[in-house]
Amino acid sequence: MTDRLVSGEMAPSSGHVRFRGTDITGLPQHRVCRLGIAKSYQIFLSGGEQQMLDIARGLVARPLEVAMALSHRLYAMDQGRIQFEGTPEALRKDPTIQQRFLQL
Repeated sequence: MTDRLVSGEMAPSSGHVRFRGTDITGLPQHRVCRLGIAKSYQIFLSGGEQQMLDIARGLVARPLEVAMALSHRLYAMDQGRIQFEGTPEALRKDPTIQQRFLQL
């Protein structure tokens, strides 16, 4: 039952759920997941399926970090136009693109 409360699947009848000093009581599951908390289930998967699941979890929790780790080239688009095209390293060095499009 505790895992259901922490993951946001179930609301507590009283009290609060805190994570790293922040009250996460009542947050929807997708917001709790973005904080790095997810409920896991015992599922038997092959090695390849396990890798795909790990990538998917990373994309849900930290999509930009995963994209930058897995990609050789990145693109930032705005209103159908490419505003940035380059490597993850070039994106890390471009504060204008980070602030304007990625809200970093």
